[in-house]
Amino acid sequence: MPFRVLKENFFCESAAGVPVQLDRDVFHPFFHRVANAIQSVRPDWHIFAEAEPLTFARHSASKGLTYPRNYVNAAHWCTHLGS
Repeated sequence: MPFRVLKENFFCESAAGVPVQLDRDVFHPFFHRVANAIQSVRPDWHIFAEAEPLTFARHSASKGLTYPRNYVNAAHWCTHLGS
């Protein structure tokens, strides 16, 4: 049975039709929820999370994005794939 795409832009905009920004709408809320859950048990623990590198470097402050307490940017680049 063939599959078909019902809504091409399903992951590109919200139900209200607003364009989705992964850092603002997905990553940062998730980072905060994880940090709150972990730090409610161990407030001294750090949160290692991998934000999209260019967003973290260039846009976070300009978008008003904040990071959880004890947040460590664990972004990395893979320079060699395969052999």
